[in-house]
Amino acid sequence: MITGLLLCAGHMAYAQSTYKSFAEATINSVSPNGSYVVGNNLGYDNVTNFSSFVYSTADGKINWRTEYDEDNYDNTGKFQAVNSNGAIAGAMKDKDHLLAIENGGYIMGQNGKRPNKSGYDADVTYVPIVTAAVWKDDKTYKLGMGNHTIDELGDETDGTYATAISEDGNTVTGYLQSWWMKIIPCLWTYNADSDSYTYQELTLPKGFSRASATGISADGSIIIGEGTQNGYTYPIVWTSATQPTAISLGDSPYSDATAVAISPNGSYVLMHGNGYGVVSKLAIYDTTTGHFAEIALPDADNTYQCKGLAITDSGDVFCTISDNVDYTDKLYYYNKASETLADIDYYLSKAATDISNLPSLVRDKVVSVSADGKVIAGNSSYSGGWVITLASTEAVIITAPQPTAFFYSGYDQVTLRWEACQNVPEGAVINNYKVYIDDQLAATIDAAAATDGKFSYTHTVRTGTHNAYIMATATYNGNEIESATSETISTYLSAKNDLPLYDNFDEATLDPNGNPVPGNDYWRAERLLGDDACLVKWSIDANNYENATPYLCTTSINTTPWSSVVTSPFLTSEDADKLYVSFYTGYTLVNTPDQDLDSDYLDVEYALDGENWITVKSICADDLDPYSWNFFKVDLDKSLTGKPFQIRFNAHGEGRSTLRWNLDCIGISDVLEGKTPSALKAMENADKSVQLMWHNSIGTYEASYLQSRNVITDFCVGSEGEPLITAIDLEPAQLANHEGEYISGVSTFIYDNPYIETIMATQAEAIVYVDGKEVTRQTFANSFNEPVSSCVKLSAPVKIESGKTYRVAVRIFNYDALQTPAYYQSSEHFVPGKSDLYSEDEGKTWNKLSDVYTTEEERLLGQCIWPIRALITDGTIDGEPAYDDQLMAYNVYRNGEQLNHTPVFVAHPYFIDQAPVSGATYTVQAFYKDGRVSECTTAVDVTPSAINSLFKGNDITVSQNGNALTISGAYDHAELLGTNGTRIAQGRGSMHISNLPAGIYLLRVNANGNSQVQKVIIK
Repeated sequence: MITGLLLCAGHMAYAQSTYKSFAEATINSVSPNGSYVVGNNLGYDNVTNFSSFVYSTADGKINWRTEYDEDNYDNTGKFQAVNSNGAIAGAMKDKDHLLAIENGGYIMGQNGKRPNKSGYDADVTYVPIVTAAVWKDDKTYKLGMGNHTIDELGDETDGTYATAISEDGNTVTGYLQSWWMKIIPCLWTYNADSDSYTYQELTLPKGFSRASATGISADGSIIIGEGTQNGYTYPIVWTSATQPTAISLGDSPYSDATAVAISPNGSYVLMHGNGYGVVSKLAIYDTTTGHFAEIALPDADNTYQCKGLAITDSGDVFCTISDNVDYTDKLYYYNKASETLADIDYYLSKAATDISNLPSLVRDKVVSVSADGKVIAGNSSYSGGWVITLASTEAVIITAPQPTAFFYSGYDQVTLRWEACQNVPEGAVINNYKVYIDDQLAATIDAAAATDGKFSYTHTVRTGTHNAYIMATATYNGNEIESATSETISTYLSAKNDLPLYDNFDEATLDPNGNPVPGNDYWRAERLLGDDACLVKWSIDANNYENATPYLCTTSINTTPWSSVVTSPFLTSEDADKLYVSFYTGYTLVNTPDQDLDSDYLDVEYALDGENWITVKSICADDLDPYSWNFFKVDLDKSLTGKPFQIRFNAHGEGRSTLRWNLDCIGISDVLEGKTPSALKAMENADKSVQLMWHNSIGTYEASYLQSRNVITDFCVGSEGEPLITAIDLEPAQLANHEGEYISGVSTFIYDNPYIETIMATQAEAIVYVDGKEVTRQTFANSFNEPVSSCVKLSAPVKIESGKTYRVAVRIFNYDALQTPAYYQSSEHFVPGKSDLYSEDEGKTWNKLSDVYTTEEERLLGQCIWPIRALITDGTIDGEPAYDDQLMAYNVYRNGEQLNHTPVFVAHPYFIDQAPVSGATYTVQAFYKDGRVSECTTAVDVTPSAINSLFKGNDITVSQNGNALTISGAYDHAELLGTNGTRIAQGRGSMHISNLPAGIYLLRVNANGNSQVQKVIIK
């Protein structure tokens, strides 16, 4: 290895700045002194792009030196690097080493032989591999691959590649590629005696499996590259062929980390790191001290990745940075001395003022820069390369001010907040800040108006979606200059500013990456804390397993504190007395079933200014059952009346668990529009548990074996087109609280599979048996081509009497043999002989489905609960019964606190409080798929059931005497209620009823701390 310092040849001086584009070529390198630029044609990478040129920045001439010629591979060459003397390093096609390849792509090895297959010989072609090469002194030097043979290679693009050359042309670095992978870092040293280059392999750091060398200092003393250890990549610096140092850029390894460029003087190495589980990092490594300085990235929390590109002798850097919104690279220039970062267009507007009509280069990539920074070469994302020469690099860079918040602060105004410019160059004085709203200059704010370095400006606007950005103006050497422009920040008060806001995410308002959808961009998702690669921010999942529609989710596998938020647009409420947010949420565990969940929360928060968030509800994952969705209604502050506000959902944790929060059916409203459940009862059972029941959306009570799940049908059966009766038995104890009432209708779920050809239209009828005897039969009028529950009203309601068993059945007939229209819920809570009865001989004999599926493999099939529900009323059902298909579930509250840990779904309008408390009152609230929420029912307390009356021995009589209702007996006080539970009157002894219409009412009588409810008829 050559040691000592070799100075670059004299730097070029340019009278004026220039811009040169190369429409049909790719630029690869600039010589340290800026005299030469090399590149190649746009052919197929490493196969046909072996035509190369040298461009002279002195005279602007281009000289194509090599060409891709399959008849003479000695003419090929891909120029990768050039020194200040014009010596070039790169690669060429090697005619002396041919690789045999079957036309179909099968690699055959050097001898080109392959055994016959299926009686024929495969067609074989021979292609040259690639060899590193040097072009200097009008000679071409093939550098070869030492003792390695062609049998180690697998493709025509394999071989050796030279990537850099020292100023004296005697030291060349590169790598050997095999099977498309860079595996061995190489060094070639010129031997004057033999006029050839000697191959040498660079030593790998301990534990590394492969590496490549990508750059070299001008004097050849320092080599840079990258290497792989355990699947992660690391920058490597070699101070000799046998002395490598692997650099760790952070506490966690990167899947993409490299030393991408070295300054010609060898002082600085540009490195970057991106990848899984880490935050992107861009750093300058000082070879004289062994330390590196990290470059602060703009909006680091939203950075997707950064890529170092080129570095000058003074440590100035060109790089690309992309965010996690559009993932598009943006080209930046960084000045090391002032620690300022600006996009390339801003930098060139200051450094190349004499270039007119310079195109925007912000989406391009710099590939190389001269040692003094005056020659910059890059490639367009769309149309070849370009070279810029600068008459001077003297440019004062003022970083952009940083916006911190942009929000609606009134019905017709927005407020923008930002921080002062940082790292202002010495001698520059910030005068003011120009505020642009919707791309128009809105205000110029004096720099002296800052409070602790922060600014605020309020602007009158119309409702809608608005954007804002800021730039500063400064004085430097008597001249006024402008800063870089800040990133654009937006606020939303568009189509969704009026209440109610409802979103079930069926129409995507966030894309699968959590980014706003153009034209529908009122939700915003962002990561507040945690490693981006370990946190999937709020985004759309395809299917909610509860209701088979899209929903939001955020996933964290962080082992450190994390936070992921999704934020609403600004909303306004004219009257916040009843303002609330409702939603449907739950979580699923990731990787392991048993986890510590007491530090994982979903918080509901609101803010008036987009910055200061107030928590109104904090839901701990440890308080919920995993894999189960839950409905929540959270009341907001009444003080929000007339004020624009935002709601956000903040999922966060300490990193002690790995889980995914799910969110759906978000509603924000100040009106409770859902229909309130009616006729709530709270009855004490013999075991002292409390049985709650209320009317469904049809207006009846229900009795069934169904479990509280949204999906009530798991399997289906048929009888090959023959009549099939499914049935449940409701025993006296189950109906004790309904004695004297009537089974007035029957509900079930029957569905013709649409993927099976249907000839006959399935028919069904409901049958009710009392103690084994059929008493009524009624045909379902509807068809069964929709996946909804079907109801039928019995023309002869069946009265429920004490001690009798009621078999409620559904006969299915006239269906195609391939159809299996009888659906059922599979649950371990099924009751053999009660929930799974069926008959295939018109009810002559009854069987249990659990007896059909008896093996362990069939166990789930046998756990049958038919979705048959007895509809119970005081007499008959009004009108034709049909469920409200938007009603989804209920919450049950005891003394105002939610009692159910999972939703009480619509097919289950009853609930048992297994651990009641003395003096408790109960309410029920309904939640709808379209975002509506009902009022809570009127609170009721416990009434003695028919099994265990709390008032045994009490003689309480009720009579109507003219305009008064008289209650006699030993009691404390009484209340008269409407059938919906609303209190109408109260008192003791008698109540005036002259203003009440005739009808059925509920009378609640309280005695000794207990209550009894009974029906009364006012005439």
